[in-house]
Amino acid sequence: MDGASERTDEVVASIADALVRRGQTLALVECSLGGLLGATLTAQPGASRWFLASIAPYAASASKAVLGVTSESLGSDGAVSESAALAYAIAAHRVFGADWTLAETGLLGPRGAHRSAKPPGLGYFCLFAPDGAYRGRMVQTGLDDRDANRQAFCAAALALIRDGVESRL
Repeated sequence: MDGASERTDEVVASIADALVRRGQTLALVECSLGGLLGATLTAQPGASRWFLASIAPYAASASKAVLGVTSESLGSDGAVSESAALAYAIAAHRVFGADWTLAETGLLGPRGAHRSAKPPGLGYFCLFAPDGAYRGRMVQTGLDDRDANRQAFCAAALALIRDGVESRL
């Protein structure tokens, strides 16, 4: 096992331990990761005790159909923004009934593959807590490499979940 995989496993184990200890659950919205975060978390044996669901609404129509989040409700900041991450996290909390929800939205790249004025490697994350408090994070990798950005976004999301769940936000 390489160092990065071992560190990821340790972070996931820490998240699992905290959630199981408190009898709490987690759900995800993965707008750019497409299920990578959920796959990473559910690789942990016993994940069914704390992991409820993950949705990967890659298209706006999916966000609307499952979460009730529309382009209009996101406003002028658009789907890749701090306000969008919060809207997705709140919607997932409502839809899935999880104690904790993490939503991420971003641009993976490469630059020629998307129409946004925002740069590849820009991601927004929001962790929504059981008491309605939330913590956001923005990541800018500066990279035009899709896989590197996926890995960086996944690591950032895991760290945000771990830090929030361990400290109770």
